[in-house]
Order: sequence, then structure tokens, then C-alpha cells
Amino acid sequence: MEAGVGSELTVFLDYIQHKIQENDGILYMKHVFTLPVLNILWDMVAGIRFSYEDHKLKELVQIVEELSRSFDIGGNILMGFPSLRFVAPEITGHSQHMRLYGRLHEYFRVFDSDNAN
Repeated sequence: MEAGVGSELTVFLDYIQHKIQENDGILYMKHVFTLPVLNILWDMVAGIRFSYEDHKLKELVQIVEELSRSFDIGGNILMGFPSLRFVAPEITGHSQHMRLYGRLHEYFRVFDSDNAN
């Protein structure tokens, strides 16, 4: 595991250096640390590593980001009153959660079938 983290750190530092040079000394921080962490996790779980520019990795980040934002909308009320998800699924955000979970499920289903050996 230590070797995998060290290897990812080397790639990450090269990536940051390239991005800084590409943007005249400016580094846009959005998802800068998310991508290497996901790569480390993918490597530990599935033995797969993605390029930081890979569209599938960026799609996963986007889905997870939307999901976590959606919990700010209605997550707290559902914790106190879980039955409200049946009474007012759109207002509580439950419908949006289910759509995003569906996208996440589809992402992993397609990912699994694309990477089956």
C-alpha cells in the first residue's frame, strides 16, 4: 500500500507542476486532491489506476459531488422524519437522492462490465 501511495504522489506532483506551467503559475484547486485519493482507493480495491484527465474518473467525481450536495438540501429533515420521503419525496430531496444513486449504480455496473476480464 505504501508503494502505491508513493507512486501516486509522484504522479500527482508531476501533474500539479504541469498544470501550474500550463496556466501561467495558477493552480485551480477544484478536485486537485480528490483525483489522487480516488486513484489510491481504486488501486487498493481493483488494481486499476486512472489518468487525472480520464472522463470516467471525472464522471464519478461529479456524481459523488452532486450526491453530497443533495444531502444539504434534505438530508437533515429526513434524519428526523424519515417517513417524509414517502409523503414529499421531491421537497425532501429523496427523489433526487434516488436518481443520483441510480446514476452511481449504473456507473459501477457499466464500469464493471467494461473492466471484466
